[in-house]
Amino acid sequence: MVLNSQGFRDTRAGDVLVPWSKVKSVRLAAGGKGAAMLNFELTGEPPDAIKYSSANAFGLMPFCRNTVHMEISSLDSRGQDLVDAVKTFAPHVVVRR
Repeated sequence: MVLNSQGFRDTRAGDVLVPWSKVKSVRLAAGGKGAAMLNFELTGEPPDAIKYSSANAFGLMPFCRNTVHMEISSLDSRGQDLVDAVKTFAPHVVVRR
């Protein structure tokens, strides 16, 4: 997974850049047993490469038309560090709790 000044991408699912201009909000969601997800609300539908990727079960998963769920439990980074990176790279993106 890559978060940089241009946007975010996940090689596990489509490896397509989603520019920050297409992201409205992000939310860190913690599930049971250590599961964690970053939920990105987009301004429109996710790119086709994400929607139709066979790797969606392991990484990015589109849901509810314009929200992308990114599984982060298996990453070396902490969820809050990823949220902080979003704040740095895309200050216009609303962080939801």
